Amino acid sequence: MGFSENPTFYLLIDKIIRRSKIIGLTLSIIGFFYFCVIDKIDKKAELDARSFAQFPGNSTLTKDDEDFLNETKYYFENYKYEEREHVIDIVHDYIKRMSSLVDTKKCEIKINDKVKDYILISNVGCKFCNNIENLIVVINFDYKERKYFHSLVVGLTLINYFLNANYMSKDIIFLFTNKELLYSLGVKNFIEHYYYGNTENRKVLTRSSIIIEFESIYPSNIEINYESLNGMLPNQDLILLLRNELNHYNIPMKTDPVYHAILNVALEKKYEKGHIYFLRENIPSFTITGVSKVPLKRKMINLFNFTKSLQSFLRSQSNTHEGFCHSTNFYFFNTIKKYVPISLYVFCVYLICSYCILKLIKGTIFRNYVNFIVGIYMYIITILTISMPIYLFSTNEKIYDLIKSEKKLPICTEWHPDNFNKYKTDIEYINKENKLVKPKVIHSDDEDFMDAKKKKKVIEIIHEINEMEKDLYLLGDEKFKYILKNTIG
Repeated sequence: MGFSENPTFYLLIDKIIRRSKIIGLTLSIIGFFYFCVIDKIDKKAELDARSFAQFPGNSTLTKDDEDFLNETKYYFENYKYEEREHVIDIVHDYIKRMSSLVDTKKCEIKINDKVKDYILISNVGCKFCNNIENLIVVINFDYKERKYFHSLVVGLTLINYFLNANYMSKDIIFLFTNKELLYSLGVKNFIEHYYYGNTENRKVLTRSSIIIEFESIYPSNIEINYESLNGMLPNQDLILLLRNELNHYNIPMKTDPVYHAILNVALEKKYEKGHIYFLRENIPSFTITGVSKVPLKRKMINLFNFTKSLQSFLRSQSNTHEGFCHSTNFYFFNTIKKYVPISLYVFCVYLICSYCILKLIKGTIFRNYVNFIVGIYMYIITILTISMPIYLFSTNEKIYDLIKSEKKLPICTEWHPDNFNKYKTDIEYINKENKLVKPKVIHSDDEDFMDAKKKKKVIEIIHEINEMEKDLYLLGDEKFKYILKNTIG
């Protein structure tokens, strides 16, 4: 006897349905209280040591590098700007004076039809490696700033150091962008140019990127921003690696509490940060920001120690020839040392939604199986009607043969960003060919009409000759066939 024929089971289900409102409300309240205390049952955030061979505090920056940092800081603070001189040109010249081996390129970006700006891309190549991988460091600073150049000084010091670092197995790309541009327009244009604007860089695999910026003239701690759009997050190992480095050099750091992080992801409050564009390309990325509640010079972090932590952070990634293997793909940091994983967070979500789920099951559409089947049927028909044609045209070439049409655009497996302009041209050609054209009225005395008529007669004569030749080839006498063939020719 099955469950449906068992009276005890039927009575139990009937009691549950009758009390579904109380049961659902109770479970939702339990889920809400569980959500309120989820930050108390968080887990300790530990770095997966299998991914990295280096240990924290392994920086090899010396006193010469510290002197270079101070000299660079003094140079930009005391630089005499000329009229209409762009800071990117100054940085470009400064890098060229450091070394001619740095491949540096200045790119123009359009903000609108009347306003434009510039970004600077500098590639520090690895010396003894197969340069098919790279790391990206974004130096985000205010172009109009004339007194404090914290991120710029740190970036130039790292460039000067890695020029002579023989151990790196990856190239390092330094991107200088304007912090004042809305929605991190500099980072967005860099991705469009570097990954989709040319074919040379498609062979390069970017392992990670980090964005460095400062919002205070005297930063007292480092804030780590990792939230992004659509729930996308960087690998936790990458953040923990930098955390260990900053902790070794006694640099205070912080993240948003777990409830703030959940709210940021739900409301997409971090949409202006540049790392969201890298995460869209499946590149682990996050932003570190120098902040302070009250800007006091005596509480400012040591910039050279901060630079040392970044150098060790980049050096540790030189050993990772594969993607990060941490099992935590969805998380919320409660503190920089503890986090809430998806395995804890998901239960409170299900419990909170249990009242709505039971209310839905109790509804008439589920109680009346005919309505339920009709609803499922209409849902499937809607999906097939709307989505199936698009799916077939984008995944199967045989559909073109079935409808006897020429394939103009590639299927999903053939799509490549480098050929975007070609696809765009094909689309414009298709749209142009499919436009309705008003037919031309042709009169009997029109020259074009007469020429077309003559050509038609010539074509008919040629077809007659071809038919006669076929008949002659069927004859057995070779001489007679040869004579008639030459005569016709």
